[in-house]
Amino acid sequence: MSEDAVPSGFSGNYARKLIQSTIPLPEEKHQRFASIRKMENINYSDNFIKGNGDLEIYPWGKITILIDQEHLTTAYPELLLSGGKGSRITLTYMEAPFIDVDKEYKGNRNEIEGKKIHGYFDIIYPNGDSNILYRPLYYRTFRYVQVDIENYLQPLIIHDFSSKFTGYPFKKIAHFQSSDSTLADIWNTGWRTARLCAYDSYMDCPYYEQLQYIGDTRIQALISLYMTGDDRLMRNAISQFHNSQIDEGLTQSRYPGIFKQVIPPFSLFWTLMVHDYWMHKQDDAFVKQFLKGILDVLEWHKSKIDEESGMLGKLDFWNFVDWPKEWPWLGYDEVSGLPKGSSNGNSAIHTLQYVYAINQLVEMFDAFGMSEEANEYKKIASSLKENTYRLCWDNQRMMMASLPNKNEFSQHANVLSVLSGIPDNIDAKDLLTRTINDTSLVECTVYYRFYLNQALRQAGMGDKYIEMLSPWRDMLSIGLTTFAEKPEPSRSDCHAWSASPNYDLLATVLGVRPGSPGFKTVKIEPHLGALSFAKGKVPCPQGIIEIKIERQNEKKMEALIKIPKGMHGTFLWNGELIPISEGEQIVTR
Repeated sequence: MSEDAVPSGFSGNYARKLIQSTIPLPEEKHQRFASIRKMENINYSDNFIKGNGDLEIYPWGKITILIDQEHLTTAYPELLLSGGKGSRITLTYMEAPFIDVDKEYKGNRNEIEGKKIHGYFDIIYPNGDSNILYRPLYYRTFRYVQVDIENYLQPLIIHDFSSKFTGYPFKKIAHFQSSDSTLADIWNTGWRTARLCAYDSYMDCPYYEQLQYIGDTRIQALISLYMTGDDRLMRNAISQFHNSQIDEGLTQSRYPGIFKQVIPPFSLFWTLMVHDYWMHKQDDAFVKQFLKGILDVLEWHKSKIDEESGMLGKLDFWNFVDWPKEWPWLGYDEVSGLPKGSSNGNSAIHTLQYVYAINQLVEMFDAFGMSEEANEYKKIASSLKENTYRLCWDNQRMMMASLPNKNEFSQHANVLSVLSGIPDNIDAKDLLTRTINDTSLVECTVYYRFYLNQALRQAGMGDKYIEMLSPWRDMLSIGLTTFAEKPEPSRSDCHAWSASPNYDLLATVLGVRPGSPGFKTVKIEPHLGALSFAKGKVPCPQGIIEIKIERQNEKKMEALIKIPKGMHGTFLWNGELIPISEGEQIVTR
């Protein structure tokens, strides 16, 4: 039965109607494998991966070839062959070989000796014809490809083996360079990570789930805006998460998807994605359509406030926070990735995340004439924060505990204390200094370090950012060419939330951030740490912001700043706020 293709709005009884895509088609670009790492039962030749000649495989043999791209990629493999009727070709795609598959331990990704081959695979049965091209219907993710051939009836000839890279067609506009050349490796690896985790939607990882999770997507969207200025995939994601909202008002945690999964903290991060868009882009009409959905998320959380404690009480669904070793996967969602006991309610982390979201959203409510809602939620946030400090603040350790029983202390609770606005009698710098130096705390993994870094900047400690990059340096030291889901051992070698340095090198180190909604003004507050110079470019709606800072000592510096036409802002250095305007200017201090 055929069905006509008709546009949305077309009258008539048609089951499916088409709407215009809001995002471009993925790009494709030819690429060749870098090297062959192993060949068994055949004389060595790499001509066929270079496009320089054939590889002939004679009957009655079994051979193995391990090929290395030398960096992770998302691509359509293309295998051109002739003959080989009765043979069997298995292509196994891996991020890296394993030392221990069960423990997901891979070690140094550049090393292959003694490791196990394990991964998704395709099996090809040649029919004996000439110049047959095998290309799967969907792309594969790999650094390594193992080719296993069992050939029994007639000669098999491989003419060529290469691939076509594919991904969302982001075009890099941003630039970053500094006196620390190692930051270039982090910058380039983060950009590859971000690219491989974007196709027809954002995705958490390209090898495993390939799902658009809000926790990853908020960070990915900020990277996209800063690196490319392209907001189309961000708009797509915001709309899709809005469409995913369930009857209770929460968004689904990942969408589109076959199976419903709800993570209330991710719903709060979705509301902040809308706020991020409002701050960085000039499109109030787009933002307005989500205000009701944002209120639905806030109202659900409001309904969960415990009357006795005044904090968020027992929360339904999966209230995931992070993946530190103390909060492991326990076989099912509801108790995994969150402090022990927090499922019963009165969690400082969940309550303060709610306050953190409210504090930003009320600015948006006021701007859109929703003063009644803004005032109501300001009061709710104030009460929640007061009760959380009353029950969870520990005066001996001078820290926020994860729960009122004070059995566990985490970086997460104290990061959110700062992001939600700590009381005047507590010094944010002192609190965060204790938070990052106290090794007894549950530590943020690479995902939640995004929020740790935002707290450092908010507390005036942005100069510590460069020295906080050790987890990313550690990943590079073991041969990763993208950033992993969490510290080794890590299942996923490429995980979107770990690419956050590409945002913070621009937004924290160079310090380029919106000064007002729509990026109509700019606030530049550099945090160079130990760097003697840093320079870069950041796209914004009006054009490109450029900055180069050279420093002679802790206080003396010279900054060359270029601001697009029609834009102005401020430059903050050592507590001094200096006006800047459109065009090129030099600031010395």
